[in-house]
Amino acid sequence: MASGDDVHTERLTRDASATAGTTRAEGVLEPGERVDRYLIERPIGAGGMGVVYLATQTEPVRREVALKLCRARWLGSEYRTRFLVERQVLARMNHPAIAQFFDAGTLADGAPYFVMEYVEGGQIIEFSASRGVRVSQRVRLFCEICHGVEHAHRRGVIHRDLKPSNLLVVEVEGRMQPKVIDFGVARALAQADDGPNYAGTPGYMSPEQIAGVADLDTRTDVFSLGVLLYELVAQRRFDGSGIAEKSGEESRSLGSRRPLQSLPIEGLSRLRRAELEAIIVRATAPLREHRYGSASQLAEALERWLALESNPEYSTHALYRLRCLIRRNALTSVVSALALVAVGVLAVQLYRQFVAVREQRDLAEQTAGLLLETFQAADPYTFPGASMSVRALLARSTDRMLARPLEPTVKLRLLDQLGEIQSNLELWDDSLRTRTEAVRLARAGGLDPSAVTSLELSRIRAMVDVEQWDQALAALDALEDAQDPGLNDELRADVDLIRVEIYEYTDRLADAENLLAQLQTRVDATRDPLLRYRWLRQEGRRAVTAQDGGRAMTRLSEAYALAVSMWGVDDARTAVTLSDLALAEALAGDLERAEQHRRSLVTLSENLFGGDSVGLAIDLSNLGAFLQRRGGHARLEEATDVYRRALSIFESRLGNDSADTATAANGLASVLEALGDHQQADVVYERAEQMMRAARGAEHSLVGIVRHNRGRNALAAGRLVQAERLLRDAGGILATSLGAAHPRFAVWQHTMARLRLARGAREEARALLDQAMPVLQQAFGSSSEEVRAAETTLRQLAAQPSPD
Repeated sequence: MASGDDVHTERLTRDASATAGTTRAEGVLEPGERVDRYLIERPIGAGGMGVVYLATQTEPVRREVALKLCRARWLGSEYRTRFLVERQVLARMNHPAIAQFFDAGTLADGAPYFVMEYVEGGQIIEFSASRGVRVSQRVRLFCEICHGVEHAHRRGVIHRDLKPSNLLVVEVEGRMQPKVIDFGVARALAQADDGPNYAGTPGYMSPEQIAGVADLDTRTDVFSLGVLLYELVAQRRFDGSGIAEKSGEESRSLGSRRPLQSLPIEGLSRLRRAELEAIIVRATAPLREHRYGSASQLAEALERWLALESNPEYSTHALYRLRCLIRRNALTSVVSALALVAVGVLAVQLYRQFVAVREQRDLAEQTAGLLLETFQAADPYTFPGASMSVRALLARSTDRMLARPLEPTVKLRLLDQLGEIQSNLELWDDSLRTRTEAVRLARAGGLDPSAVTSLELSRIRAMVDVEQWDQALAALDALEDAQDPGLNDELRADVDLIRVEIYEYTDRLADAENLLAQLQTRVDATRDPLLRYRWLRQEGRRAVTAQDGGRAMTRLSEAYALAVSMWGVDDARTAVTLSDLALAEALAGDLERAEQHRRSLVTLSENLFGGDSVGLAIDLSNLGAFLQRRGGHARLEEATDVYRRALSIFESRLGNDSADTATAANGLASVLEALGDHQQADVVYERAEQMMRAARGAEHSLVGIVRHNRGRNALAAGRLVQAERLLRDAGGILATSLGAAHPRFAVWQHTMARLRLARGAREEARALLDQAMPVLQQAFGSSSEEVRAAETTLRQLAAQPSPD
């Protein structure tokens, strides 16, 4: 707001951009040409969208890299978009089986490029044939490829063009390492297509790709993997006939008849070929609902095949499973056979018990896996955009989880995951209950003390989320008073950081400042980047509250750099940190950049969390504050709409006794005041004050700030009696909660000086301004809006004639 009295918390993100200064003729880079810090050696490949060059990175390290450049003739077409999509897709990947992304930029003529790991190897089928790689080694290599593809799927990306030339193998210290390359036609899982999808390579495209189906999913990559698996183990092209023509139902009955000899593999028994064939049959099923649900499921089936375990795709018959058991333990099986002859019926009973126990174990593992997949699909930090569709399924889900007949360790793992996702989905009450149940189960199970303490701290953080500050402090005291054996140095620092956060919320600002100073030595000693990040962020937020722009910029800049290094620029946690940094930027006067960040963050939050999330409402409230601060009728009108939307979300999600709801109402009233609608502003201010009292108590500084704003509005409207009463009450609250040396109190002094001047009390006005001016200059800077407003009041004071 105009006088700096906005009350909010914000979260921001930044769109990274890269530029490079070089030229090229007709989309070709010549050997010896330099692109930024990369020296072009020679072209090594070309595709529909670009050319790939071997280049040498000259700094800060020297190494060979692959530089992919968008062709000049595609700069104005959809292929440029595809090229940029590929670049963004690779930047999100971090897996040994995926070529690593290093850098990106844009040439002077606008052509984008990116730099990635140079993979000097052969395509997997030719490599395996030329090296004489055994079938089992080929399958192991293929499992690593499946895990790499699953890594892409878990980041919301399908490849859509898996083929031999995009699967390379390199030797690293005598070990074969596969690499998946070329995400040029990849697509986000959440991407909405208006038309058919024909991207891909004939011979490896799934039936739904060939048909141009719009809603492709991960199972289209599973089909391509099945084709590649056939070609890898059979060393011949997959022609789509024979094995691929069997339906899903036929593949499930394969074990009940003589297996087909579709895989011409030497050195494998008929049973081993048939088991592998059954896996390929399911992977390449014409109907995608008959295929494996994910690349990881295909990898698990192949890993079971390598381990000589039974294959349910081939047969579920008990004799077949026994045969597999004997096959895995040949020597033991001979002894067991003799024992079977000796003990007869007893052996049969033991076998039945073995089958029953194994089935129970399989059931528990399948249940745990299914539930974990559901939770991970609901987490917006893992799959942006998917969380809003499942919030209702996860709300109040703790009871259903506790009722499931799972092993305690499995149940505890699920509860911990569920509590985290509920918190990310803003289901804070449910998260607290889930965390409480997890702690109870952990204590009953006798876990390691540090693990129990870590779960207890998660429960206490959940208390903070629901504003149970007194209970949270009591729980922290109990941990320390009991000298909990699990409270190691790292967790003790975590305890203090939670205390700082509670002190901030409850106006114990001096306690927060002192504890942060004491904590710095321990944080430095642990050398834990995550702990240092949390300390830096709390330090920066404390500096913003204290209006110390220099310290806030220093701490939050370092915190943001750490967040980028740990999670990347597109992570939601990084966006939260950038939001804090934007507060410091605004405090330093860089309003243009801060507004840009806030607009970007509103878009990102809506994409990540949906259109009715608390996070989005906070970002809208922050944007409204900046639009108001920048001024101008158009921005003020936009701020009114932005604040009303934020207020509607807060009321729906948090109710009328929330500080966030009160903050949005305060911001809306401030904009109405700036637009000159003082009557409506007073109505909204009064409502904001009532909500803030309900949320934080009558003597909290935020109540004093809102009451001051209401008094300022009354003064502007000429209602001097009302302004006198409101400002006197606000001054008492601010002096008690923040102290007379706080910048917020100096802002109040300026407003009171204006009231004294309006009533003709020139000496009182001058005394108030003399006290406020040094604090305002130190906190906001000599060129700040706050100082300029106070200087205007001084000039008005000088121009007013003295009484006779």
